Amino acid sequence: MQSDTLPAFDGTYWASLVQDMSWLPSSSSGDLDFEDFMDFGPELGDAQAFPTSGFRTSDELEPIDQYNTPASPEAELEPSTISISTVFNLDRVEADGSTPDFYLIASDGVHFAVNAAKLRENSINQFGGLLASTNSMAAMPLSSTVLNMLLHTIYGLSAAQYAPAVDDLAATIDASEPYGLSMEVLACHPTSPLFEAILSRAPSQPLECYSLAAHAKLEDLAGVISPYTLSLPLPDVTEENAECMGPSYLRRLFFLHLGRMEALKRILRAPPTPHPPTEDCDGYAEYLHPGAWVQRVGEIVWGASPNISSISLETRLSAIGKETDCTECQHYLAHRVKKLVTEWSLVKNTI
Repeated sequence: MQSDTLPAFDGTYWASLVQDMSWLPSSSSGDLDFEDFMDFGPELGDAQAFPTSGFRTSDELEPIDQYNTPASPEAELEPSTISISTVFNLDRVEADGSTPDFYLIASDGVHFAVNAAKLRENSINQFGGLLASTNSMAAMPLSSTVLNMLLHTIYGLSAAQYAPAVDDLAATIDASEPYGLSMEVLACHPTSPLFEAILSRAPSQPLECYSLAAHAKLEDLAGVISPYTLSLPLPDVTEENAECMGPSYLRRLFFLHLGRMEALKRILRAPPTPHPPTEDCDGYAEYLHPGAWVQRVGEIVWGASPNISSISLETRLSAIGKETDCTECQHYLAHRVKKLVTEWSLVKNTI
């Protein structure tokens, strides 16, 4: 049976070894040679010396900061977060006291808290069937930008601060049909969010915005946008634009452009009335002769577009009067120009 106690330390035995020292390497001087002591003999081969390269002294060692050690990959993982709309969230309360009870999740993960009754009120198919189930949330194949614009349209909230792009506005209109929404009802009024958003883009992208309005059958919006298209040549209308706006609105757009140019030709065709002869002028300045007048106004019409302004037209016509010194001719021309400008300003500039 083994004992759990250690044997007593034999000091006499170890003292004799120290005094004998015969086990240490000898030297000629009788003193202990440290190098001889560290010589382990050839049997140890390459292990005769202790390598010191690659190690640093205690002064070179860097202290370890136990409070600033790199965290493990698991420790660096942050808890998942949910992106929620700043407008459509659980804090929203409608004027009638209704609160959100349903979540719509955009394709990019943004959550929109909405009132299911509000959606049913504006949709003829339970918002694409999403509200027919007992679930309290549903994922949608729309980006947060498009879904945000769609909900602003349903709720009648201005989206001017978001300045949505034309492509997003087009996607909003395209999304209305599968979710049972009528753009003719939701966006027909000038104060409706979608009406305002499309109109705000019209000065810079008139053809695209006109196509959107026509595609959604928003008659008033298409009419308001149509004057902006007068700066564009008709050849700029692509096949895609024509297909989007449909044959009816395409025809009306062409008639608007061509009709204004025909009206301009008609207004300018007749030359000014000659004044009674005087000692210095027979009443017919060179430019007042019918042939010469037609040539001059033809040059103006050739370089004009359907959106030529009344001021620009007046400036070009008045310049003709500088070619004569007859004050009566200049007076009659000025009277004629004023009448022409008034007639041009009355020509319809919308579809």
